Amino acid sequence: AEDLDMWLQRAWRDPHNRLIHFVRDPIEMVASGYLFHRRGSEAEWTNVTHCSRDLCLLPETWGAERSKLTSAAAFRGMPAMPWLREYGCNKDSDTYYRCLNDVSVELGLRVEANRASSTLRTMLDVEVLAKGPRTFTLPLQGLERAPFNATVGHLVKMLAHSNGTALSGAAQHLLIQQAYSTCFSNTKVSLIRTHAAGGAGGEARTKLAHAALSRALSRWALDASPAVRELAARCSWCRNFSEPRLFSMAHRGLGFERGSRGVITCSAPSLFNSTTLMLSRLHKAGTFLKVEVWHVDELAPAEQEELRRNPGLGQGVTVHDLTTALSPTLLPDEVDALRGFMCKPLALLASRLDEVLLVDHDARFFVDPAMLFSSAVYARTGMLLFRDRLRLQIRGRPVKDASRFLRQLMRRRLGSSAFLSAAGMPPMPHPWAPSAALLAAPMATGESNHQIDSSVLLWSKAMLPKVTAALYILHERYRHEVYANLHGDKETYWLACELVGGFACGVSDYAAGEMGQLKRTGERECLVGNLLQFHPDNPQWIVHCNCKPQASWLYTHVALPVRFSDVLDNMSHAREAWRRNASRANASRPHGAHAYVTPRAAISVEPAHGHQRPSASALRLAFDSIGKKRAGRFVAPSMSPQFCDPSAIEPVEAMIARQPQNEKQVRTNSQALCLQYNLLCRPNKRNISGDPWRRPNKRRVARADDGDDELGRAATLAVGYGTFRGFDTNRGGRLARGSDVTSRTGLLAVDDPASAVSGGA
Repeated sequence: AEDLDMWLQRAWRDPHNRLIHFVRDPIEMVASGYLFHRRGSEAEWTNVTHCSRDLCLLPETWGAERSKLTSAAAFRGMPAMPWLREYGCNKDSDTYYRCLNDVSVELGLRVEANRASSTLRTMLDVEVLAKGPRTFTLPLQGLERAPFNATVGHLVKMLAHSNGTALSGAAQHLLIQQAYSTCFSNTKVSLIRTHAAGGAGGEARTKLAHAALSRALSRWALDASPAVRELAARCSWCRNFSEPRLFSMAHRGLGFERGSRGVITCSAPSLFNSTTLMLSRLHKAGTFLKVEVWHVDELAPAEQEELRRNPGLGQGVTVHDLTTALSPTLLPDEVDALRGFMCKPLALLASRLDEVLLVDHDARFFVDPAMLFSSAVYARTGMLLFRDRLRLQIRGRPVKDASRFLRQLMRRRLGSSAFLSAAGMPPMPHPWAPSAALLAAPMATGESNHQIDSSVLLWSKAMLPKVTAALYILHERYRHEVYANLHGDKETYWLACELVGGFACGVSDYAAGEMGQLKRTGERECLVGNLLQFHPDNPQWIVHCNCKPQASWLYTHVALPVRFSDVLDNMSHAREAWRRNASRANASRPHGAHAYVTPRAAISVEPAHGHQRPSASALRLAFDSIGKKRAGRFVAPSMSPQFCDPSAIEPVEAMIARQPQNEKQVRTNSQALCLQYNLLCRPNKRNISGDPWRRPNKRRVARADDGDDELGRAATLAVGYGTFRGFDTNRGGRLARGSDVTSRTGLLAVDDPASAVSGGA
C-alpha cells in the first residue's frame, strides 16, 4: 500500500544503503496469514472495529506524508466494516478475527487472500522496482535449517561490503552461529511455532476439526484461488514458478484476416434475449455487417442454432465458443472467471476479424454504428473509444480504487521493461513516458474511478499490432488484478494503448452525455438517467445510449454535447476555487478519506533518468464545484454524474428528430418514423385529427404521473415540426392545460416498456 516510488527514492539517497527484501510464496503467505489471524495473534488490529494499516488503505497523499505512528490516528477514524464486507466477511462480523471464525475454512482463506492482495502485489512490485546490486531478495525458505548458514553468509557479505569493510572468517562464523541460535533456540520463537502447529482457535482443538482444517489447507496449497495463482505465476522465487498461458499456441499469434470487418458481441443464457434484441436494433439502424456472437461454453445447442437462424444484419450470425481458443492447461475456475466482462476483449483477440465493432448487449442505437468506421478519429488512429461519465463511486469501494490502481500501473511501467513482456509477443518500447492525455486524465489524477465506456467501440488489429498484443498481455498476466480494481473491461482497451505509448488512443473529443429525467437535487434540477454517446464528427447525432428498459420509457431530456477539454477546464477552475476558499478559511484537514487536498498540481511531470515520469505526490480528489463550508471547515464535494445546467439540456423529441435518417421522414411521413422506433402508432385512416401519434396508455400514464399539476412532456417525436397539437414552444416546451396528452414520458408510453426506447428498441 505504500508509495514505493517515494519510499525507494528515500532509501537510495545514501549510496551505502542496502535493501533486504524478505519474500514468500503468495500461496503459502495466505495460508500462514489465515492461521495466524484466525487465532487472533495480532489482537491490536484483528480484534478491533476500526481500521488499521493491516486492514485498510489510506489515500496516497496521506501515506506520503505520514509515518506508521502518525497514520494510526487516521486509521482509527475509519470503520472496518465496509472493508470487511468487500473482503467477503459476513454482514454481522465487525472485526477481522470474528470474520475468519464465522466462515468456513475455504471462504476464510479467500477472505485472507482478498485482504492480503495489496501486500502481495507490493511484494512483487518491490522485486521489480528495486532490482539491482543494492537489493538482496531473501525468500523465507532460505531461512530454513538446511540453507540457513549459506543464506546468512551471503547476507553478511553484502552488508559488510556496503561499508567497505570485511569480516574475518572467524568473526563471520561466530555471527552465523549466533543468528542460528536466535532463530531456532529462542523461547519466544518456539512458543509461536508451537501455537501455529496446534491449530487455529477452539474449533481446531479436536482431532476432527484439525483434520478438516488440514485437508482445506492442503487443497488451498494445490489450487489456491485464481487471483493468488496469478501472483504466484509472476513470483520468481516461488517453487512452482511458471509463466501463465491464456490462449493456446494456435491462437497466441492473434492472427486475423486483413481487411475483414464485422460485429462482435458476447452472450450467455441470462443475456440471450437481450442479445437477439440488440441484433434486431442493429439491423433496424441500417447496419449490414457479419456478426460473431461469442460465449464461454455457456449457450445450449438450441440457443446457438436460434442465433444462427437469426437474419442478423444481412450477412448471417456465427456463434463461437471462447474455450476453443484457450490453453488446455487452464483450470476450470480460471475458465469460470472469463465469463462476464472478460469475454468481450478476449473475443476481440480470438476473432479472425481485423476491423471490429465491439457491442454490448444493452446498446440502443440512434444511427447506424457502422458509420463510425468512416470517422476521422478511427481513420487516424485505428480505434475509437467513447468516454464514460466522471464519478468517484465504483462498485467495490473502499477496497476497489481504480484511480489508485492506474497510478500503480504507471509506476510499474516506468520502473520495469518486463512489465508488458511475454513470450512470443512483440517487444514494447522502453523507457516509457506517459502521454500528456494520460497525465491529465481524471482517472489518473484521482478525480474519477471511470474513464472509458466500452458499450460500443471500434478496433483495427492491422493498425494496432502492439496495442493488440498489449491487450492480450494484460489479460494473460494481470487479468485478475486488473478486474479486481477496475469496473469491468471498460478501461482495458485504453490502458493497453497508453501503456504501449507513442500512439494517439482514439478517444472521442466529446464527454459522455446523459438521457433521463429531470429530478430535484438540493437547490437544482438535474438530469438523471443513463449514459449516451455523441458522434465524434457530428456531435448533433447520437450514436447510442445504455438505456435501461425498465426506466427509459419515462425519459424526457438529453444532454447537449460538450467537449471533454471544456470539462477539464471546468474541473480545473473548481479546484482553484476550492484552494482559494480553503486558504481563506485556514481550514484544517478533513477527516474523510476522500476529502483531502494538496496544493500541488494534479500530476506533475519531472525529468528523471532521461525520460518523463509522474511525481510521487499528486492531487487525489475530485470537485464539481467550490467547497462548501460545514462545521467551520471546507469540505470538498465529490464528482457528480448529474447534468444540472438548463442550457445544456434539451427535450428528447428534438434530439431524435435531428438524427440523420429521420430528417426526411419527419417532414414527409412522421408515422413511418414512429414505426421505425417501435412506437404504437394509430393507423392514418383512423386518425381523424391528422395527428399520427397514438395517445399513451392511460394505465401507464397514471403510473408515470407524480401528482404534479403540470401535464408533463409531450409524448411525441415531432416537437417543433407542427405535427403535435397542444405543444406550446413559447412555454419552454411544456404542454398547455387541456391538451389530450397526459404522459410525462419523453418517448411514447407503450404496452411494452422495453420497446419504448429510441433507436429501434
